[in-house]
Amino acid sequence: MATSHEGCSVTSKEILIVVNPVPGIPSVTGVQTICYNTTTTLTATSTDNTVNFNWYNEAGEAVSTENPFQTPALTSNITYTVKAVNAAGCEGPGQEVTVTVIPALDNNSISTDQIICSGSTAAVLTGTKPTSTGGEVAYRYLWQISQDGNIFTDAPGVNNNQDYTPLGSFSDNTWFRRMIYADPCQELVSNTIKIEVSPLPEAPSVSDASVCYGSDVTLQVSSPDNNLKYQWYDAPSGGNLLANSDPTGVSFATTAFTSSTFYVESVNAHGCSSSARTPVSITVTPALIGGDIISSLVAEVCSGSSPGELSGAAPTGGDGTYTYVWFGSIVNASEGFNELQRSTDPNYNPGNLTQRSWFKRVVISGECTVESNIIEIGANPIPVAPVVTGNQSICHGTST
Repeated sequence: MATSHEGCSVTSKEILIVVNPVPGIPSVTGVQTICYNTTTTLTATSTDNTVNFNWYNEAGEAVSTENPFQTPALTSNITYTVKAVNAAGCEGPGQEVTVTVIPALDNNSISTDQIICSGSTAAVLTGTKPTSTGGEVAYRYLWQISQDGNIFTDAPGVNNNQDYTPLGSFSDNTWFRRMIYADPCQELVSNTIKIEVSPLPEAPSVSDASVCYGSDVTLQVSSPDNNLKYQWYDAPSGGNLLANSDPTGVSFATTAFTSSTFYVESVNAHGCSSSARTPVSITVTPALIGGDIISSLVAEVCSGSSPGELSGAAPTGGDGTYTYVWFGSIVNASEGFNELQRSTDPNYNPGNLTQRSWFKRVVISGECTVESNIIEIGANPIPVAPVVTGNQSICHGTST
């Protein structure tokens, strides 16, 4: 094109300005809710397959030109912006995408080990309230049970609360743990606690006793176990624990006034009692009244002669049957007594005596005995026959 001006002419040049279209807003796909301290991959797409993508953080700083874009490990929520850029370097409007980070769980602890008696129930298992790092989180509980401490299954009953009440009674060792879930993240496992079941000891063996009214009696556990102690009661169950001077309970001393029954149980180191108490009966024989006097018709006899029958008063009480045991001594009234006769005859004939003797009698009826007084019978020596001297041969009509 030519232009004239005061006689001069100039020829102009045409310039082509190319206007590139701005890329459209991209779309983003990928997991946008992740667990604490993990990564995710975000993929941007556009209707224009020739564009590339620029990724920016919340501060507007470029963080990547890769697509798909893998984030670093994240510990808190973050919003990224992605923009499409064409070959001419034109960058379109951005698309925001927020990655939500589920906070990490912590503080999942349960307590505590227990030792219980076989057939007993366990106490409530308590657990801490979990905490989270990086914000509040919705979580759920699950209590689990194991018979070997290794393989766990869901615990029976209400198992999704902070604490757990074990169901029923236990006869074997059992383990528990608590799981916490913050979906869709991995679970958090608590410590494991053990419910140790202590076997019940065997009921003790004790022999019944028979005593005389008012006498002291000591009941004794047969073949006691040094690892156990024994407790005495006045009833087969419940009742009152009886005071005992023996801290091990192996023996139990009491005074018998009436026939009665006591009950004894075995207790192990964990406080577990035998499933049943052993009844121990005390049979009390009524006290003997009288029967403690014996007498003789004579206090002295000639040596080789009998004093006759020694007699004793008949007692009352006891079990109604009486055995009379006579003792004799030729030493003195305090020692040297030997049994002479045992029978149901209350009297005794000592026969001919050749030396001074002492006698006493014991009456036995059931578990009761009564001892008599002591009587003394002297045995006097027989005088020696006199010796006669003189002329023992004379004439008729003479004397000597």
